[in-house]
Amino acid sequence: MTKRVYAYGIAAAMLAFASAARAGEQSGARCDGGLIELGDGPTTVQARCGEPTARDRRVEAGPTARPNDVVTVDEWTYDRGPQSFILVLRFENGKLARVEEQDYGHATQ
Repeated sequence: MTKRVYAYGIAAAMLAFASAARAGEQSGARCDGGLIELGDGPTTVQARCGEPTARDRRVEAGPTARPNDVVTVDEWTYDRGPQSFILVLRFENGKLARVEEQDYGHATQ
């Protein structure tokens, strides 16, 4: 019985740690033009959220480490002003792969 309780305690602690590490990440977001979700393309996101404040594009090694395995990463930042959180969107090979809210924005509306 004690071993089972101990195992559940460790599993709960690991889950809490993993959740804290991804605290700012979400599966979607609300923009003025509607909801965006993981898997959406850049055209859909721009239609719903408008032009991003900043864009960054780079190529990263893919998950298999094979020579030709690369991922094109586009990162869009939306600074929606001091009353809203900064929204950072990561696209991988043209699909929305991560939605993250950061600190409050700085831009004036």
